[in-house]
Amino acid sequence: NFGEYALVIDTIPPICIPENLSSSLLYKDNDTISFTVKDNMSDISKYEALIDNKWALLEYDLKKNKMFYVVDKSRLIRNKKHSMIINLEDIAGNKSSFEYFFNY
Repeated sequence: NFGEYALVIDTIPPICIPENLSSSLLYKDNDTISFTVKDNMSDISKYEALIDNKWALLEYDLKKNKMFYVVDKSRLIRNKKHSMIINLEDIAGNKSSFEYFFNY
């Protein structure tokens, strides 16, 4: 007798929730934009950030489920609205994409 078994399928993609992102704010050099990332069953296996369709560095704290972007004056044009796309994938292969806007 092998006991009881359950089969669980993860079909829900991860989510990304901005913590301090607002399209009405004007961000300055070295400001931090943070996000909470969550998945219902597994961890985030891959992530990517694009700002104005160019790769951007995000820091990921797995223990706290937080992602951070530090505003980088060397890559952004001042007095402009910028787009940020965050692509996430969990261990089960579920993918999600989020687009946000911020002013610098």
